[in-house]
Amino acid sequence: EYGKQWYQRRVRGTCPYNTDYSLFIATAMLLQQRDVIISRKMNFSDILRYINDLPSKMELQSILGQAEALFHQIRSQEDLPFNIRANILHLSDTPYSSLGAK
Repeated sequence: EYGKQWYQRRVRGTCPYNTDYSLFIATAMLLQQRDVIISRKMNFSDILRYINDLPSKMELQSILGQAEALFHQIRSQEDLPFNIRANILHLSDTPYSSLGAK
């Protein structure tokens, strides 16, 4: 039951890490479609239309996995600017306080 609830929170764009997880999901989607976007030389409007038409064709587990990997990759950076720590990752202004840094 817990696993199902956790999965549903991730799908809705919330994250147990208290962050704007939807940014990581969107980034993962764009990264997975990067080659198509570049090869078709899409502008912003084209990208929006293309991404809006993708939901039935996307592999959700892959996107969520990549989004989580991106989150951990960014969170592990020791020299993140304050605005990223505070506004995107929602960490306190004390560097590395919630990062579990090694």
